[in-house]
Amino acid sequence: MVIQVANISVGFLDSASCFHWTCFAVIVLISVWFHLRPKGGSDEEIDPGDKSLDRIGFLEKLPRALSDKDEIGFSEIPDYVHMQGALLPDGRFGIANPHGPYQFDNEFCWGLILPLFRPTLNKTLDSAEGWAYGLHFQNRKRLWEIRYEIHIKKPFEGPLLLGLQGHAYTPITRSTQMMSEVIKAAVMRLMGGTFYYSPGDDPQKVKGERELPICSVPLWAFDQFIETPDGERPPSLTHPKFHTMGQTRGNNLRAFVKRMSELQLRPGPTYTFGFWGISQLFDALKWELQIVARGAGVDFNRFCGGPPVHQVLYTLDKSEDKNDQRHLESRKNYFLRFAFWSSQKPPSKKVIRELIPEQDAHIPRAVSKNLLVQPLTQDVVGASSAAHCSLKQRSCCFGLTN
Repeated sequence: MVIQVANISVGFLDSASCFHWTCFAVIVLISVWFHLRPKGGSDEEIDPGDKSLDRIGFLEKLPRALSDKDEIGFSEIPDYVHMQGALLPDGRFGIANPHGPYQFDNEFCWGLILPLFRPTLNKTLDSAEGWAYGLHFQNRKRLWEIRYEIHIKKPFEGPLLLGLQGHAYTPITRSTQMMSEVIKAAVMRLMGGTFYYSPGDDPQKVKGERELPICSVPLWAFDQFIETPDGERPPSLTHPKFHTMGQTRGNNLRAFVKRMSELQLRPGPTYTFGFWGISQLFDALKWELQIVARGAGVDFNRFCGGPPVHQVLYTLDKSEDKNDQRHLESRKNYFLRFAFWSSQKPPSKKVIRELIPEQDAHIPRAVSKNLLVQPLTQDVVGASSAAHCSLKQRSCCFGLTN
C-alpha cells in the first residue's frame, strides 16, 4: 500500500528535525488507521436534508449555548454547511462563528470558547467581507481556529492534556492495530513519551471499565498563549488584533514549547489559548482528513466511527493499578468538553439527545438574523470585552478570585 502524505507544517517540538519526523509519524499513523479500518457510522444516520433538522425543527428546539453576556449565544441556524456542537456537561447546542464566545463552567474552571470555522463550502461567504471573521482568515491557510479563555478555580495536580476523543469505540482490523502500535512507539520515542494514543477498548474483549478512543498531547500543542495577571482584564477573544498578542508557536517554536512545558496553571491569572495548527490536515466542514494526494480527502468517520468527536482538556488521577495507565473516564478530570460535528454529517437524533437532554430552550427572537455574517465592528468587540465584568462578578461571588 502506498500512502502519500500532505506537506503540512504543524510543529510540536523544540527541535526542528525531531518536530518534522514527529509530524510525519503522526500523519502516517492516522493515514494507516484511516486506510485500513472499516468504515464506521452511527446506527441512525441523518440525511442533511431531513426536514426534522431544519430551523423550525429538531435543532431549533435544542437549548442553546450561552454567550459571555449570559444571553443566548446565537439567533438562527445557518442554511449553509457549518460546524455544530454541544458544550458539556451543560448540554447546550452551539454553532461556529458566533459574534461572541460561549461560556462554560465546571468544578475545575470556568471560561469562554470561540469556535471559528471558515465557510469554505460557500464561496459567497468565504471572503473578507462575507462573514464576521473573514478579514482575519484572509491570506491565511488555516481552515479553522478555536480560541479559549480559562480561569482556574482550584489548584490541581498533573499535566493538563489537550485531546481529541471518539464518542464511542469502533472496531479496527488486526493489521491496523499492529501498524498503529509500531508507529505509536516511534512517535513516543521522538516526543519523549508525551504523546498518548489509544484506539479504545473493545467491549467484546475488555471487561469492566473501558477506555474511549483518544489521542492527546501536552499544552504545547496549542499555537498561541496569553497569560493575564490576576486583577487585569484579559484580551477579548473577538479582538481584531488578537493574533498579535502573546506568544505564538510559529514565531519562536523553541521558546513557545519551553514556556508551555514550564507552565503551571493556577487560580488567579487568566489563561488564553489559540489552536489551529492541524486545521490544514483536518477539513472539519467536509469531515475529512487531507492526508493523501492534494485535493483528496479521507472520510473522518473512518477514524472516529461516526460523529461527534469530542475536543477535551483534562487531567488524570493516579491509577490504582500501576500496570494500567489507560486514560479511563474514572481517572479524567474534564476542564473542557466540546462535542462537535459538521452539519453536512451530523450525528443521529438519539446521539444528540444524549448530549443535549430536553430542557427550556428559551430562544430569543429579537436578535437580527443577519448577525452571523456581518463583519465584526469595534462595538461588537467592546461589548464582548465588557461582558467579562458579569462573568468576573459571578466568579467573585463564589470566592474564586481575589
